[in-house]
Amino acid sequence: MPTRRVSQPLLTMSNASRGATVEPGHTRACVRPFPATCQDDQVAAADLPHPDLQPGDERTALVQRLDHYRAIAAAALVDLRWEEASTRLLPATDLTIAGIVKHLAWAEDRWFQGRLLGVPMPAPWDAPGADDPDRAMRVAPDDTVAGIVQLYSSACSRSRSALARCDSLDHVAAVPSFGIGPVNLRWILVHMIDETARHAGHLDLLRDCLTGGQHPAGAALR
Repeated sequence: MPTRRVSQPLLTMSNASRGATVEPGHTRACVRPFPATCQDDQVAAADLPHPDLQPGDERTALVQRLDHYRAIAAAALVDLRWEEASTRLLPATDLTIAGIVKHLAWAEDRWFQGRLLGVPMPAPWDAPGADDPDRAMRVAPDDTVAGIVQLYSSACSRSRSALARCDSLDHVAAVPSFGIGPVNLRWILVHMIDETARHAGHLDLLRDCLTGGQHPAGAALR
């Protein structure tokens, strides 16, 4: 499925923090800031580079590629009203743009917090029944575009902090998985690249339903 090449990041701090809203009746191809605050510099910073063509080591290659797809996922909510972000856009699936980004926030916390570090899941996943991949995909009545952007941003920030505590890709997770045994950090990074890239393709298709193929500034189909 198609993915986007990011020559510049898709969600900028200036777009996320100025508090402007979508103007009624404007053309969606013209990107407008939305009322969200993205505190995670690696998702939001204006100088996020494309992954190195010749990364110096395996860890750098994996982390850069994951950050690349995180930026693409965060960008999917740029310039969307809540009705657009939370609506089923394809008849064959219940997926929504907001629901996918929310699910990715859950996945970040599940693997880096719950498995790698072995710490309790942070809010909102600490509520009864909330630590579930299907439930994480569903939007709640009090969800907003700004809130989901912040949720994903905060989860990515926590993941980077967890990563920084591990000296080696061979670092073994504190909690076992799949009823077999613990994975290591290398497995988690590869899995999160796979998870985020797969959903980035879903987000591409859903945004195309709204915009007719127009993507946020800085994005290009590869």
